[in-house]
Amino acid sequence: MKKVNILQLIASICLLIGSIINLLNLLIEIPFALYVCTGPLLLTSVILFGIVIVKQIKKGKKIMPLMNKEKIMEIIPHRDPFMLIDTIEEMVPGVSVVATKYMSEDEFWFKGHFPDYPVVPGVLMLEMLAQAGAVAMLSLPENKGKIGFFGGVKEAKFRRQVVPGDLLKLEVEIIKIKGPVGVGKALATVNGEKAVSAEISFALK
Repeated sequence: MKKVNILQLIASICLLIGSIINLLNLLIEIPFALYVCTGPLLLTSVILFGIVIVKQIKKGKKIMPLMNKEKIMEIIPHRDPFMLIDTIEEMVPGVSVVATKYMSEDEFWFKGHFPDYPVVPGVLMLEMLAQAGAVAMLSLPENKGKIGFFGGVKEAKFRRQVVPGDLLKLEVEIIKIKGPVGVGKALATVNGEKAVSAEISFALK
């Protein structure tokens, strides 16, 4: 039996017992101690039903992204066909960011890379990570209107092929900033599996 059903069962029993005691008190005189029990029983049933309702709401609730593509384009200058991130899910400006990119079958790179075996180019995944990092950095008030440029890539490792239908999760943590130059620790995953990891450096202008 599911946990939610158990909560519903306990809440229903508490409500039933409390209601029976109240009904008996109206028909016959019952001991005061027994009558006093109805309050906690009814309160318990209300709390448990509340928990059940909240769980059901959360289960069916669709989590909205922090930023959609339109909001992202207000921060970074990239545009289609080279706007390579779809959403920002989490972000602490200047510190860290979590973004996503869904690989639809009609992405332009799949037509040539490769026609019979479509795979996302590794360099484009690095660009996706860089764009996610750029959103985090350019969200700072002092960086508004600036452009982020690649400075370099270190220790890049490609661990998994990314193909049409995959949802790429892009995580970047800014680990060093000195003036307009910074370094980010980047990780791209699909369903928890590492696809790309690297240390990317950037310069803001």
